[in-house]
Amino acid sequence: IVIWIIILVLIILIAGIGIYTVTHAKKLSPGLKQAEGTLQFRIHVWNITVPLIRKNPIWGVGLNNFRTQQEVRYFWSSAHNQFLHVAVEMGIPALVAYLAILIIAGYMAIYVYQVSQILWQRTLALGLGWGQLAFLFFGLTDAIPPGAKVGIFFWLSLALITALFRFATNNRQSSLHTLNG
Repeated sequence: IVIWIIILVLIILIAGIGIYTVTHAKKLSPGLKQAEGTLQFRIHVWNITVPLIRKNPIWGVGLNNFRTQQEVRYFWSSAHNQFLHVAVEMGIPALVAYLAILIIAGYMAIYVYQVSQILWQRTLALGLGWGQLAFLFFGLTDAIPPGAKVGIFFWLSLALITALFRFATNNRQSSLHTLNG
């Protein structure tokens, strides 16, 4: 249960930082003069992205169509926030599904790390889990659009976590069956 609390706190923290930054962009902007090429630029992009999400909350603007929007005019390829980008291109329901996938993947990696007695499984679960967490933090200020070619590595990582979870749970069930049988 402690792990679930930690996961929930991390997700709330990440979402809170993103929401606070977007909703308080105008208050934050004056203090960001030194970061003109980085954070201030991202806040500007987020300020353009949020109204697009409001305008298309269910279906979004379509996969890889963010850059084609009149407000964006091909200047940027992403919303510079993974969560905003998923919401703007695929809608809020897709964002909820995306977050659910991330939470489930986190649970599976933690489960394998805690339960498995096999070193390579624990090591792989730890590496893939930390990789996903790093991607979450990266996603606060940048994005790999879901339709981008390099996005395959994100999905491959999730597939590896799922396969590792299935392998570890099958091994555990068979060892429990052997002990009871």
